[in-house]
Amino acid sequence: MSTASESLELLVVAQNVADIYEGPGVGSGLASQAILGDRVYVSDTQDDFCHVTTSDRYAGWIAARLLLPARDDSDSLTTTIATLFADVFSAPDAHSEMLTKLVVGTRAVIA
Repeated sequence: MSTASESLELLVVAQNVADIYEGPGVGSGLASQAILGDRVYVSDTQDDFCHVTTSDRYAGWIAARLLLPARDDSDSLTTTIATLFADVFSAPDAHSEMLTKLVVGTRAVIA
């Protein structure tokens, strides 16, 4: 037996916070947001936008450039960010280059 999600492409959000719009363009209203690593199912593509449904069932349009193919990280050590923001540095030293900021709820793979 197949489910509807089996026929959809599974991608992940590749930006800290990505806007999900009501229509395929930034001129339409904001429907929701997704965070880095969120898995989304793509059901349609129009211009440079993909129609997605998130795991918590929000649906809308997200810029295609903000999505990457999902990979199996089931054997990887992961953690979920529990603070409002978490700085990520290039080395284990607060004086090293800051690479990005993760937001609360982001699921991160520990390398």
